[in-house]
Amino acid sequence: MKNLTKKIMVSIIFSILSLTLIACNNQQSLTESDGVITVLLDNKDRGYYESVIERFETDYADLGYTVNPIWTAGSDVQSNQATKIGSGTPPDVIIGGDTYTEVYSRSLLDLTEYIERDKDTFDVDDYIDGIMERLTNEDGNVVFLPRYFNISLLYFNKDLFDQSKVQLLNANITPAPDGTPDDETHYPHINWTIEDYFTAGGVLTKTGSNGEITQLGSTKVGGWWGEWLIHLLQSGGDIFDEDGYVSFDTDAAKDAFQIWYDKSYGNQTLGRSKISAAPGETDFGGFQGLHVAMEYGGHTANWSRYDSMDTLNWGVTLLPTGLETRSGAEFAIDGVGIYKNSPDKEASWAFIKYLSDKEGIADSVEEGFLTVRKSVFEEMEDGVQKERASLAISAIDPNGEYPNYARTLPKYEYFTDITMNVIEPILQLMLANDSSNISIDEALSRIQKQANDYIILNYK
Repeated sequence: MKNLTKKIMVSIIFSILSLTLIACNNQQSLTESDGVITVLLDNKDRGYYESVIERFETDYADLGYTVNPIWTAGSDVQSNQATKIGSGTPPDVIIGGDTYTEVYSRSLLDLTEYIERDKDTFDVDDYIDGIMERLTNEDGNVVFLPRYFNISLLYFNKDLFDQSKVQLLNANITPAPDGTPDDETHYPHINWTIEDYFTAGGVLTKTGSNGEITQLGSTKVGGWWGEWLIHLLQSGGDIFDEDGYVSFDTDAAKDAFQIWYDKSYGNQTLGRSKISAAPGETDFGGFQGLHVAMEYGGHTANWSRYDSMDTLNWGVTLLPTGLETRSGAEFAIDGVGIYKNSPDKEASWAFIKYLSDKEGIADSVEEGFLTVRKSVFEEMEDGVQKERASLAISAIDPNGEYPNYARTLPKYEYFTDITMNVIEPILQLMLANDSSNISIDEALSRIQKQANDYIILNYK
């Protein structure tokens, strides 16, 4: 919730970009090549990137390539980057990924020629299947190289589950698969359903002597699409129809947003307990605060932070199966591209290749990111980290054990715009616990009309 304003700002800027990028992209660069590569980087990963930059500049000292990082809060990278592009002062290297291939379609350099030219030293076939295909735009141009990927999973605090083991085993939750160790039979597992999730969350939501909540069963993702879109897909719905219009006037959408609502308020009729914070209530610092038992759909980029906490004893598994299907977990790829009019294309190519080649990905894995290269996974030491990586890679494999689990995000140019500017504000009214509250039916009706009016006015 606290990042909602920033996320809305991002999508507003993207709307402005649709009008301004054509003009600025037709301009020739006003600066000469000097080998200095500008890029906005997340300041929480500053130590990692400073090490990478130092090695890069040493390796390319003979060519004089240097990197000018603009350290930025992670939640501000896209908004600040979009502002720079729209104002005609773009960075050389663009941070994006599969969701941004159309958002930045007028700004990105086609990397195909560079990839083909350097194929002998830059093994594209080493990328995990399905990664590169998502980094092309609608014209078939490769516009990003991958750095890591995210797949939505269910995270759990083992200590909190252990403290309620007896209650969980007696709570009529789907039993663990045969062969599960006795000391893990009460943990979330691949056979869980969404109702198992609610049941366990109810057991793990604790109250004190005065009736105040002292522990929550689960986090709840608000402020963007990271959770509600999963519920929508797993309930048999989708955000857009085949013509690219928002399609929320369906039973699937009603069922999905009932799940999202019930997490904060419970639902006696459906037998669902309150398991997450409602607006205005504390979330105890989220999953890392040690008073929330589960995180639904958490980002894989958080793994290194979880591991760095000696007090957090955590595990991870697939998301529960939804009302209609297991399919729906978000699969998103983080990538780096090059501004099409950069005066330092060769230097920028050298840098993004440095981040995405085998050695670069191996370095990122050391920092806790998920590998996008097969060879790096194969060379990982056996242990918990490789087991987690194996689960994540299996979850995105369309020919693997869970072929329908992962779903990539829509690539419509207006996806972020619609979700942030139209859908999110209305969903906040649906969740409100004051006079501004509206019903689920009213919320979905407003979304259907306002979103499609917005698309017609601005994009069709």
